[in-house]
Formats: sequence, structure tokens, C-alpha cells
Amino acid sequence: MRILIETDILVPGYDGTLLGASARCPDGTDPAPVLLARSPYGKDDVRFLAGDISADMPALVAAGYALVHQSCRGTFRSEDTFTPHVDEAADGATAVAWLREQPGATAWWAC
Repeated sequence: MRILIETDILVPGYDGTLLGASARCPDGTDPAPVLLARSPYGKDDVRFLAGDISADMPALVAAGYALVHQSCRGTFRSEDTFTPHVDEAADGATAVAWLREQPGATAWWAC
């Protein structure tokens, strides 16, 4: 199975600040459930995801999931200033709402 990767998605935060994200999705046009992870350690270094999900990423995509990893505000490709815990709830909720607005909550980044 081919995994499609998009590395420079800019998702608006709750106040319009652009937050960088990367996505991995199965190659195809079927709707896919999206798993979102947010981290202050960078959107492209998947070793910092909870439980070291990096080893399971190909299996999750093969099972039909789209994976989105977003850098927290003020870290790496995300704009603004990083202040731990202050904006996380609002930015996380806004990221989920943005994902739900994408066509079919599928591979919305042209996969």
C-alpha cells in the first residue's frame, strides 16, 4: 500500500494564527477517519507522539486511517509564541473543527 504524505499544511488556530501540520493517508479516494496528534516537539518528528506511535503509523494507514500531526503554537512551523498549556485546548478544538469541515473528513490535502 502506498502512503501519501503532505508535510506543509497550515491550519488556522482559534485566533487565525497558522499552525503547521503534516499528514499521512492511504492512497485512495475513500473517506478515512482522521487521527490527530498535537506536539510541541515538531510535526515531522513522529518519535514524540504518545506511546511512540511511529512504529505503528504504516499499520494505521494500511488500516485506513489518515494521521495528522500538528505542531503546537509557537513551535517549528507554527506561528506565534509557545506558552505551555495556555492555548492547547482552544487550538486543539479548532484543529478538530477544521478537520471535520474538510470534504468527507477524508484525505482533504489532495491525497
